[in-house]
Amino acid sequence: MGRFKAAFFFGLGYSGKEWQRLEADLRAQHLTQEATAVETSPYGQKYEIRAPLVGPAGHSAEVVSVWVVLTDEDFPRFVTAYPGGER
Repeated sequence: MGRFKAAFFFGLGYSGKEWQRLEADLRAQHLTQEATAVETSPYGQKYEIRAPLVGPAGHSAEVVSVWVVLTDEDFPRFVTAYPGGER
């Protein structure tokens, strides 16, 4: 994770040693939100979700999470997440 992203997610209460918590929170908080299809490839369909994320420290921030549903699969796989900022 880049230095800027690491500092951003650390501010929400996440640590590199507990990356599973970030993925679990994104699944619980983001996969319930509307996804936007952004790219199709021979491997599958990529989606972005832009929504608030509440971290373990209780702080909230806008985050973009990226997911892919691979061809012949019907569930999303986490790709990356980054600060949402302004559109």
